[in-house]
Amino acid sequence: MVILRKWKNTDGFTIVEMLLGIALFAILIPAVIIAMTSISTLNDASKDLAIANIYAENKMEELRSIGYNSIGTGTVDITSTLPATLGKNRSAVYTITNTTLGQKQITISITINARGKIRTLNYRSIIGELGVGQ
Repeated sequence: MVILRKWKNTDGFTIVEMLLGIALFAILIPAVIIAMTSISTLNDASKDLAIANIYAENKMEELRSIGYNSIGTGTVDITSTLPATLGKNRSAVYTITNTTLGQKQITISITINARGKIRTLNYRSIIGELGVGQ
């Protein structure tokens, strides 16, 4: 009597397993690439916003330190003083107006081009004739 043995090969993958693996990678790889691109875009936008915020804070403090009586009303172009890291096609102005007696309002407007999208950021503060804490 001849005993037939079933030959089981447990090494390697079957065709079905290979096709499922390829299909899974075909779906996951583009999703990961899209996610990484989105993260990079958000990172760049956040960097530009942080730089603009720091610049506006510093400019506001510089104007406050000049004092109420030394600041004239009007609009001043400050584009040339913007950080170069904000990229090209950027502009900035500050406007000082008399809002009420003894107070001047400072408005800083910064326009940046963030990956083809134009964003205008506005910052406002008030300087009093008596100064801070008086």
